[in-house]
Amino acid sequence: MALPDCLVIGGGVIGCLCGYELARGGARVAVVERGDLGQEASWAGAGILSPMFPWRYPDCLSALVNRSLARYATLIPELLALGTVDPEHRRCGLLIPQLAAEQEGDLTEPLAWSARWGWRCDHLDEQVARAVEPALGTTCTGAIWWPEVGQIRNPRLAAAARQGCAALGVTLLDHREVTGFRRSGRRITAATTVAGELAAGHFVLAAGAWSQTVAAALGLTLEVVPVKGQILLLRAPPGTVQRIVKHASAYVVPRADGRILVGATLERMGFDKSPTLWAMRSLANGAVRLLPALDCAEVERQWAGLRPGTPDGLPFLGPAPGITNLTLATGHYRNGIVLAAATAEVVAARVAGGTPPVDLTPFAVGRPMAAAHPLGLPAPAVGGRR
Repeated sequence: MALPDCLVIGGGVIGCLCGYELARGGARVAVVERGDLGQEASWAGAGILSPMFPWRYPDCLSALVNRSLARYATLIPELLALGTVDPEHRRCGLLIPQLAAEQEGDLTEPLAWSARWGWRCDHLDEQVARAVEPALGTTCTGAIWWPEVGQIRNPRLAAAARQGCAALGVTLLDHREVTGFRRSGRRITAATTVAGELAAGHFVLAAGAWSQTVAAALGLTLEVVPVKGQILLLRAPPGTVQRIVKHASAYVVPRADGRILVGATLERMGFDKSPTLWAMRSLANGAVRLLPALDCAEVERQWAGLRPGTPDGLPFLGPAPGITNLTLATGHYRNGIVLAAATAEVVAARVAGGTPPVDLTPFAVGRPMAAAHPLGLPAPAVGGRR
């Protein structure tokens, strides 16, 4: 293999899209992955192209989200033109129902956020909400409705990103865990893997929940923690649910073939990915509470993934302190897919010596972070209990 201009550490959606954007700009790129490409959080997530409750995030993340959605609009046709699989992006809209048993929350925040950031948003009464999503239960008294929010099939996006990389000549290396680095002063000269050294001019750390371990080999403290998320896959007749429905107790994402994703737990269980009966009950009950028709749905599968969580819910994106040729692209927590396209743009711009499309200061290592941030990490499990 010829010496690459850039080595991307991490072969999920973000790592592969970084490789794609770098190659698109003319760089020689290699992507190295500790296991199978695209089989960790990139495979496990639900693919909602929106933060869970976007108005709760700071402006820096909203700007990155909008940048990412704009890039997806051009990126997906680009990938398809290269002959990749279809990531199955579709706009089905997103509803946040209001339930009779709950005190109605302050609607000014989501409506004001939507107006500020250019997202079409409507406050629906009970009758209109049921017309938009007939499966809503009788306890629904209204809803917030974002008709333009979309979804994407995570595994298919990961496959398309890999295939796009391959089409542009990116070298893809799986089962090559990075275990250390060779350095010369403030520069990395090579990454050590289980299969030997990989030298490059620039390095990108996009290793998801494993980023803290990789960073530690460089003497870099990176507050990225694995946060387990369990999801149910239900089978129901096509059309049972038509919209993404989101609530504090669960979110529901309908696929075109009738399958329905229900997620997701937030658990500090280290690197454990075992599905649990507790999660199945909790997610199923939350889904049926929102959409009673799902009570008869078949549970087809259950799985877990590990999100790269950070204390304040924001990613680490941009330069690494003390290392001149390392760019960070990790810690996206619950927003990896929606932020992936813009993250890759940022990385490509920085590696090429250009100006990133967004201000990276809020995503820097060492930024002030509260010990208990509302968007941050759940409490660690104690004795195996949540």
